[in-house]
Amino acid sequence: MNLKPESSDGPRQWGASARAFFRKDIVVILMVAWVARLAFILIMPVHTRSFDSLSWEQVVHDMAAGQNPYQSTRFLNWPPFWIQILFVIYKISTALSVPFFRVLQAVLILVESAVIVLLVKLIREIVPGAHVRRLVIFGIALNPAAIFLICQH
Repeated sequence: MNLKPESSDGPRQWGASARAFFRKDIVVILMVAWVARLAFILIMPVHTRSFDSLSWEQVVHDMAAGQNPYQSTRFLNWPPFWIQILFVIYKISTALSVPFFRVLQAVLILVESAVIVLLVKLIREIVPGAHVRRLVIFGIALNPAAIFLICQH
């Protein structure tokens, strides 16, 4: 079923208008999400972390030292691929001279941002013309549980 106008200039204008509206929604939602996460990071005490993030840092330090983290630690309960991703994050943090935890936060925020973009796109495809900005801002961008898990984890 084609919901676009049928005039000769209509589809191009409608498509450009829809893309501009989509981009505006994305920019607003991501800005709200990023400001909320930055505020949480700035308010959160510097050394506050989850046990998982401390464990992940120990695992990557053991791997960097040439040890097998499955033998040198007792807290591995994640799939092996996640450990490889953590090791890449560790390598990036050492190359940039940035603490591992901060690079981990940045990676998790970027992944969550991609999820937000895909969610907006999915909602728009399922319900054309839907006004998703408020829904996604309050459902994800300002959701305290999402902020806590991404920034503290």
